[in-house]
Amino acid sequence: MFAGGLFFGEKNGRKYGLKLSIVQLDANVWGKRVNAKRQKIALTYMGVLPFLFIAFLSIIEKEFFGVKLSFFVSAYAAVIVSFISGTHWGISLSRKAPINLNVRSNIVALLSWFSLLLPMRMSLVIIICCFLYLLKIDKLLLQAEIIEAWYMHVRIVASTLVVLSLIMTLIIY
Repeated sequence: MFAGGLFFGEKNGRKYGLKLSIVQLDANVWGKRVNAKRQKIALTYMGVLPFLFIAFLSIIEKEFFGVKLSFFVSAYAAVIVSFISGTHWGISLSRKAPINLNVRSNIVALLSWFSLLLPMRMSLVIIICCFLYLLKIDKLLLQAEIIEAWYMHVRIVASTLVVLSLIMTLIIY
């Protein structure tokens, strides 16, 4: 039996337990503490912070431990593109989408990772296009009433900040 972070068992009438180092949060308790919608909004905007930080840091510094900051932002962008593509893929598993999200989400994710092998300026342009394409997909999902309007608003603001940060990085390099 698993309860309150402990595994309890019984053998030969003797009770034993093992305390786990992983904290398990019950979804109901977490939901009571933090509004799920606010949590999603906060996490989305926290994901934008590295883009803004690296873009502004690029103004004064071009490298970090011998690696160009533009590579850091490109690699992080590929992670975020993959994450957004994964959410689209997840939507396609649970709902009927107006487009083939399985194929499109995988192509976009792979394209963003492939772009890291290209010259930096080309990589940034491809990743910017990936973000804009994912936003277009979200617009189609909104029109099909698969995602909610508040989420689309958050995606527009976050994607705008990300794209502007990537453009700023592109201009600096």
